[in-house]
Amino acid sequence: MEPADLSKLKIDRSALSLGAPRKRRRWTRIALVAFAVAAAGGFAAIRLYAPPVVETTIVANAYPSLNYTLLNATGYVVPQ
Repeated sequence: MEPADLSKLKIDRSALSLGAPRKRRRWTRIALVAFAVAAAGGFAAIRLYAPPVVETTIVANAYPSLNYTLLNATGYVVPQ
Protein backbone atom coordinates (compact mmCIF):
# COMPACT_ATOMS: atom_id res chain seq x y z
CA MET A 1 0.00 0.00 0.00
CA GLU A 2 1.23 3.46 -0.83
CA PRO A 3 1.40 6.12 1.86
CA ALA A 4 -1.49 8.66 1.60
CA ASP A 5 -0.70 12.26 0.76
CA LEU A 6 -1.93 14.05 3.90
CA SER A 7 -0.74 17.50 2.80
CA LYS A 8 -4.03 18.02 0.92
CA LEU A 9 -5.97 17.78 4.17
CA LYS A 10 -4.41 20.99 5.51
CA ILE A 11 -6.82 23.83 6.44
CA ASP A 12 -6.20 27.06 4.57
CA ARG A 13 -5.86 29.66 7.34
CA SER A 14 -5.34 32.63 5.00
CA ALA A 15 -9.10 32.81 4.29
CA LEU A 16 -9.88 32.95 8.03
CA SER A 17 -7.87 36.14 8.55
CA LEU A 18 -10.47 38.07 6.52
CA GLY A 19 -13.23 37.01 8.93
CA ALA A 20 -12.79 39.89 11.39
CA PRO A 21 -14.02 42.67 9.08
CA ARG A 22 -16.94 40.51 8.04
CA LYS A 23 -17.95 40.05 11.66
CA ARG A 24 -17.70 43.78 12.18
CA ARG A 25 -19.88 44.41 9.12
CA ARG A 26 -22.34 41.80 10.32
CA TRP A 27 -22.69 43.51 13.70
CA THR A 28 -23.12 46.86 11.98
CA ARG A 29 -25.92 45.45 9.84
CA ILE A 30 -27.55 43.86 12.87
CA ALA A 31 -27.34 47.18 14.73
CA LEU A 32 -28.85 49.07 11.79
CA VAL A 33 -31.71 46.59 11.46
CA ALA A 34 -32.34 46.72 15.21
CA PHE A 35 -32.38 50.52 15.12
CA ALA A 36 -34.82 50.51 12.18
CA VAL A 37 -37.13 48.05 13.97
CA ALA A 38 -36.98 50.12 17.17
CA ALA A 39 -37.71 53.34 15.26
CA ALA A 40 -40.66 51.74 13.47
CA GLY A 41 -41.96 50.38 16.77
CA GLY A 42 -41.65 53.78 18.42
CA PHE A 43 -43.43 55.49 15.55
CA ALA A 44 -46.22 52.90 15.63
CA ALA A 45 -46.59 53.26 19.40
CA ILE A 46 -46.87 57.02 19.12
CA ARG A 47 -49.48 56.74 16.35
CA LEU A 48 -51.51 54.01 18.08
CA TYR A 49 -51.58 55.49 21.58
CA ALA A 50 -51.98 59.14 20.61
CA PRO A 51 -55.27 60.73 21.61
CA PRO A 52 -57.73 60.84 18.71
CA VAL A 53 -58.56 64.14 17.05
CA VAL A 54 -62.07 65.21 18.03
CA GLU A 55 -64.08 67.70 16.01
CA THR A 56 -66.98 69.45 17.76
CA THR A 57 -70.03 70.97 16.09
CA ILE A 58 -73.37 72.51 17.04
CA VAL A 59 -76.40 70.26 16.84
CA ALA A 60 -79.85 71.60 15.95
CA ASN A 61 -83.06 69.64 16.33
CA ALA A 62 -85.13 69.31 13.19
CA TYR A 63 -88.72 68.28 13.61
CA PRO A 64 -90.38 66.16 10.95
CA SER A 65 -93.04 68.86 10.49
CA LEU A 66 -90.37 71.26 9.21
CA ASN A 67 -89.75 68.98 6.27
CA TYR A 68 -93.31 69.31 4.90
CA THR A 69 -93.99 71.84 2.15
CA LEU A 70 -96.91 74.12 2.99
CA LEU A 71 -97.13 75.92 -0.35
CA ASN A 72 -95.64 75.09 -3.68
CA ALA A 73 -96.48 77.54 -6.47
CA THR A 74 -95.04 79.13 -9.59
CA GLY A 75 -95.24 82.73 -10.73
CA TYR A 76 -93.78 86.16 -10.02
CA VAL A 77 -93.60 88.24 -6.88
CA VAL A 78 -94.57 91.82 -7.68
CA PRO A 79 -94.38 94.58 -5.04
CA GLN A 80 -97.51 96.77 -4.46
